[in-house]
This record gives sequence, structure tokens and C-alpha cells, in this order.
Amino acid sequence: MSQPPDISQYQPPKRHGGWIAAIIVVAIVIALVIVARRVTSEPAAPVTPTPSPVATSTSSALKRIPASATAVASSLPFSSKDDGAEGWWSIDNVEWGPNTVTLTVTIAVSKGSLSDYTFFIMENESTNIHQASQLPTGSLGTAVAQGQKVHGTITIDCPRTDSTVMLTHGSGMSSPISALTIKA
Repeated sequence: MSQPPDISQYQPPKRHGGWIAAIIVVAIVIALVIVARRVTSEPAAPVTPTPSPVATSTSSALKRIPASATAVASSLPFSSKDDGAEGWWSIDNVEWGPNTVTLTVTIAVSKGSLSDYTFFIMENESTNIHQASQLPTGSLGTAVAQGQKVHGTITIDCPRTDSTVMLTHGSGMSSPISALTIKA
């Protein structure tokens, strides 16, 4: 008596789609890491800081530091995805107090308008975040229409440490516009 043929020999080969999907995912992650490194390692615009003297106020607790020594760029272009505003902003001066930093800031809009914005500081090492502790001075904080510029100071309670100043929409950290770094 003969055995009936084994039907499993006529089945199509098993597919290994899981391995192919894993290889594609790994390739995408590697590509994203390469792009992220390239974006973060290239400077936005080479700026040659102009040397300027450091002025010392009468109080030893406050020390004026020129923006060229404290900001990565003295001004930086921005483009806001939330309201379509475009322009530039700068940190013109930094004054450190015992537990505060006062920033002199300028914002100019070349397209659209920027009306609801605020500032945060994130400590570079600890990533602690601090918000303005006082209302801004000057015209800073008011709406900026196309072709207009605002200027003023903001004071933020924070320790003296290298930090990143973030310009965001009023909704907060979930809606960033741009950032500049300052040194302690």
C-alpha cells in the first residue's frame, strides 16, 4: 500500500515580510538621525560678532554682557506656522542678576502679523523651564504687524546658567517659533 502524497510539498514558500519591514524602519531611522545631525550642526547664518566693551552697572550683582557674547546669533529669522508671520528677532542685551536675567529683545515682522507671543528660558543642562516673572517693558508683548518692529525687556526668574531663550506663541511650549542661546 502506497502512502498518499504529502500536500505540504505543494504549498507556496513562506514569506518573510517582517524582516523586510524591519530593515525599512531601520533605514528610515538612520536617515532621520543623519538629517537631524546635519540640521543641528550647521549654523543658521554665520555672524561675525563685533567686539564691544562690557559695561558694568553700579551694582555688582548686575553685569551687562553684549549680545554678541551671549547669543549664538545677534538676530535670527523666524517663520511662524501658526499665524504665517515671518520676520526676525534678536537678543540685544543680557543682564544677569542674583536670581534673574533681563533680556532686551527686538522683534520685526516682514510678512503677516504676530500678536500672541511669549518667552521662556530653558536651562541647557537641567532643561528646567522658566517663564517671564514680570510684564515686558516698552512695546514688547504688543502685536507686531507687517513692516513694524517692537522692542523692550523681559525679566525671568532663573539661575545664572547657559540657557536657551524660546520665542513661542502664547499657547506656550507646544507652539514654538524660534530660539536663541545665552551664556551665563
